Amino acid sequence: MPAQGWDDYIAQLRHRKTEARSQGGPEAIARAHRRGKLTARERLTLLLDEDSFHEIGLLAEGSVDTPGKPAQHLPADGVVTGWGTIHGRHVCVVADDGTLVGGAASLKNIAKRFRLRRLALEQGYPFIGLYEGSAIRFQDSMQARQMTQVPAFREVTDCVGRIPQVAAMLGACFGRPPIDGLYADFTLMVKGSGFVGWSGPTLVRGGLGEEVDIDRLAGPDMHARTTGFVDRVSSNEQECIAAIRTFLTFLPQNCWELPPREPSTDDPNRLCPELLDIVPTRLRKPYDVARVIAALVDHGQTFAYKPDFGQSVMTCLARLDGRVVGIVASQPDYQAGALDWASAAKVRRFIAVCDSFHIPLVFLQDQPGFLIGQQAETSNMLYWGGTLIDAVERASTPKITLILRKAHGAAMWAMGGRGSPYSPDLQIAWPLAIVTGTGPTSAVYTVHSRELQEARDPDQLQAELEAKYSRQGSVYEAAAAFGVDDIIEPPETRRYLIRALAFLCGKQARQLGPKVRLFP
Repeated sequence: MPAQGWDDYIAQLRHRKTEARSQGGPEAIARAHRRGKLTARERLTLLLDEDSFHEIGLLAEGSVDTPGKPAQHLPADGVVTGWGTIHGRHVCVVADDGTLVGGAASLKNIAKRFRLRRLALEQGYPFIGLYEGSAIRFQDSMQARQMTQVPAFREVTDCVGRIPQVAAMLGACFGRPPIDGLYADFTLMVKGSGFVGWSGPTLVRGGLGEEVDIDRLAGPDMHARTTGFVDRVSSNEQECIAAIRTFLTFLPQNCWELPPREPSTDDPNRLCPELLDIVPTRLRKPYDVARVIAALVDHGQTFAYKPDFGQSVMTCLARLDGRVVGIVASQPDYQAGALDWASAAKVRRFIAVCDSFHIPLVFLQDQPGFLIGQQAETSNMLYWGGTLIDAVERASTPKITLILRKAHGAAMWAMGGRGSPYSPDLQIAWPLAIVTGTGPTSAVYTVHSRELQEARDPDQLQAELEAKYSRQGSVYEAAAAFGVDDIIEPPETRRYLIRALAFLCGKQARQLGPKVRLFP
């Protein structure tokens, strides 16, 4: 028999690779499309720069045996792994193949993922997971020999704070993918098709006899608004993938680099007189802080982080003169800006991401304190508030705090207020700001309740006492004690922040490398 020539070997290789890229076949792909979903390979085409994907493990094979059915062949063992570029920068990517056994994993499947994570960590590139699957396939997980060989999550936790991690929940994700989402710096879900939790409705029904709808159990609204597990909910997969590409433009490749600075055409000396119209001088009158942020940052462009969770504080990424900043801003339009457990948890996580990747923090503070009352106490407000203060204090990235109108109580420190001579790096204020242990109205009610009851004109006495406490809490008193570094006119805020960030970049550059992680 004559020896094969190179043409034969190459033809066989191409045939095997074509088969390996077939995923679940035309019918399975069509079913996914009918449900408004993309396939793993279509997702990677959208995510990565054109013709930049290099796959590893393409020819890894898997199979599953289902009673009463022939063994099912699983091309690439149900997961696509490799590297590519986004905006010209390298990333490592994993994409579950939902057209094959619902994207469920196996030992080999997990080995492909973890090998890629190790490569990402060693090379210092972001790791992106496009998830649509579960933990170990039942055919494997019901065998002790298999389960005891499943690796834990060391490869996941080793990446924390060293390389940016992104987790997109694009299908039913139970068991394994939630851990990837928990430790990711940015976790997304797609409305209508993304679900995440320890167990799905079928397993809950079989284990507990509990009937529960998948949306209420593991849907995007629940995780975006109630648990805060998800940082962004997208209306479709295209929007989700676009958000991933945008998010990564704000982050360095790894913790040994600074965030990328982009050229800016927005004048760094631009004044913001519109702030005088946006922010009322009546301290208790609400306004939308999003308008303040838009006035300050380059071209008014921001990237929201957990916009549907803990809404009394806004967290977003933006740029000031091309420099990336993380903004933490009280939202007086929602429960007057009072911090509850959700907003504290949200800010804590955001600060951890910014600190890990050397993104300076800008706090815009206008809050009446922590939320109080029975509901606040039963939601463990003490824990969340206390750990937030600790995270703010321990974050070593540059910090600038601006007190717009009011800073009350311990929430002042939770929102970046001066807790020591070294934190924040700079604290400034607008001229109408007050800094007190509580709002003047609450102080008068607590301290002078008997006087008010006995007064001939309680309304007049209350107004006089409130005015007294407001004078005592004036930011000019804080400046006299050197509690703030400067008091500035509101229109000068953008210019001041830009110059302050340029000054503080010296500290930023000396902190490259991994830090002690502030989350979880």
